[in-house]
Amino acid sequence: MKGYFLIRLAGKNLLRYKRRTIITVTVLAVGIAFFLLMDSMLMGTRRESELALIYYEMGEGRLVTPEYWDDWKNLPLADSLENPDELAKALSEAGIPSAKRTEFTATAVVRTGIGGSFPVVVTALDPKEDRRVNRLAETVRTGRFPSEGEDGTALGEWMAQDMGLEVGDAVTLEVTDRWGSREAVELEITGLVNSPNSQINRSYMFITLDTADDYLALEGAVSHIQVDLPAGRRERARAEERIISIAAQYGAEYHGWRDWSADYLAAAGGDTYSSGVILFLVFIIASVGLANTMLMSVMERQREMGMMRSLGMKEGALLRLFLYEAGLIGILGSTGGIVLGLLGNIPMVNRGLDFSFMMRDFSVGYRFTGIIHGVWNGMSYLYGLIAGVLICLAVTWFSLHKIIKLPIIEEMRA
Repeated sequence: MKGYFLIRLAGKNLLRYKRRTIITVTVLAVGIAFFLLMDSMLMGTRRESELALIYYEMGEGRLVTPEYWDDWKNLPLADSLENPDELAKALSEAGIPSAKRTEFTATAVVRTGIGGSFPVVVTALDPKEDRRVNRLAETVRTGRFPSEGEDGTALGEWMAQDMGLEVGDAVTLEVTDRWGSREAVELEITGLVNSPNSQINRSYMFITLDTADDYLALEGAVSHIQVDLPAGRRERARAEERIISIAAQYGAEYHGWRDWSADYLAAAGGDTYSSGVILFLVFIIASVGLANTMLMSVMERQREMGMMRSLGMKEGALLRLFLYEAGLIGILGSTGGIVLGLLGNIPMVNRGLDFSFMMRDFSVGYRFTGIIHGVWNGMSYLYGLIAGVLICLAVTWFSLHKIIKLPIIEEMRA
């Protein structure tokens, strides 16, 4: 039989069994929509974390000494950049925005609030200069960053709550300077930071570069220089080439944010694999429901198949007829799932999902603070369409090709 005749007959059969068609299409549509929304949320989580790393913590990349890079996880002040101003000037002349920073670990001793000692990471910076490459200054919700020459600190809002501290309170930092001597630094809290980066809110304190220079015996040195890169791929590549060349002239090395975040990316890669398994299981669950519906449809029509075969329809034509029906159901269900996914993803992209109730006290390695915005991933919608059609075809073929081999008389008795 000609193909267009079988397609028309398949369409009429779907209309003839309206209830079954609606149930099957609905099951498929819901499964695909759930897959699309889960995929959007998981991809959005990773994107939010990476942006938070770049904008508030790592920058696009850092310039450090080779010795510092070899031991960077311990934040070794002894291996700081000796002539940061000259290097920063060379970067500026090459059109590369940069900002000097010094990062070190310390113990915060609190005598007010709840009292006690807390391990912290301290970042020394120039708030005006830092705006060139970071967005941290935008996240001071209460108070302000300390001014140059002021023994003050801004700290993560969550950490301040844990310590029972507010703006105006005092905190003592016990630090080890560049040459190994112990120092105690009395600081007044001038501001509280609440950024989209949960790690910043949970464990970071910020002071000025001149305060760090005075108490850590840095003599103008800084632990690293952060840089910003242009948006275009080619422009970024050319900018990185210039940065690497300039760094080499001053005995420094350049490493992009991914190099500094290898542990996070490894964890995120594992989570991506786990997410893929979850999405695969979502498809399996949807497929089981769909397979059950399709199998019942085929089994209930055994007598119809026997009658059509007894009237002379070839096995191949009968198989194509049912596959055309399955394909039409797959197209309808997948299209419906894509429409539902699109509608559901609009508020996820625009407003996001709020998980802040669990992120305040629960660290999962990601850097977001609780608001997850979905993303638009065209390939996922294409995969959903193709997968929906293929599942329908596979289930129907598996169910039908055994029944179609039965003698006609047995099919008529079903």
